[in-house]
Amino acid sequence: MGNASTKDESIILIIRYLKKSINRLPLYKNMSTIKINVNRLNCGDIYMNDQKTIFMKHAIEEAEKALEINEVPVGAIIVKNGEIIAKAFNLRETDQIATHHAEIIAINKACEKLNTWRLVGCELYVTLEPCVMCAGALILSRIDKVYFGAYDPKSGSIESVTKLLDIDKFNHIVAFEGGILEDECSQLLKKFFKNLRSKKKIDKS
Repeated sequence: MGNASTKDESIILIIRYLKKSINRLPLYKNMSTIKINVNRLNCGDIYMNDQKTIFMKHAIEEAEKALEINEVPVGAIIVKNGEIIAKAFNLRETDQIATHHAEIIAINKACEKLNTWRLVGCELYVTLEPCVMCAGALILSRIDKVYFGAYDPKSGSIESVTKLLDIDKFNHIVAFEGGILEDECSQLLKKFFKNLRSKKKIDKS
C-alpha cells in the first residue's frame, strides 16, 4: 500500500506539471491540435526528483518526532523497491546510547526486516549529512545510495568535514546526493538550537 501511495503521489504531481506546461502555450487560431515536443520533457527526471522530495518529507516527519522529545531533530528512512522498510529518529539523549543516531537505528530496523545485514538495493534518506560513524555504517551495511537534506559543517562526513564516501579503497561504494529539501531540514535544526539557547538562558536566570 505504501509503495502504491507513493507512486500515485508522484503521478499526480507529474500530471500537474504537464497541465501547467500546456497552460503556458500560446493559443493559435485555426489550430485543431497542439503538438508538444515530448523529447524536451523528461518525465523520468520529474518522477525521480519528485520521489526524492516525497521520501525526504517522510524523513522530516521522523525528525519532527525527535524535536517533540527534545532530541536533535534528525530523521531517517530506508527505501527498497520504492517502499519504505524502516523509519527512525535520533534517540541518543533519550536512550543515553552514543550510537543511537537516526541512521544507525534505521539500518538496524531494515536489517531485522530483511533478515540480512547486507542492505543491497536499499537507499537511505536522512535530514542531516551523516557523521563519520553513520557514513561508515552506510558502507558496512552495503546501502546503495544516501540522500541527505542539510549539510553539517561541524561533523558532516560526506562532503563538509571529510569525504568518507569518496574513498575508493573500501570494498563497497555508496553513492550520495545532498541538499534535498535542505531549507526545511535546516529550519528544524535551527528551531531546536534556538529553543535550547532560550532554555539555557531561563535556567541561568
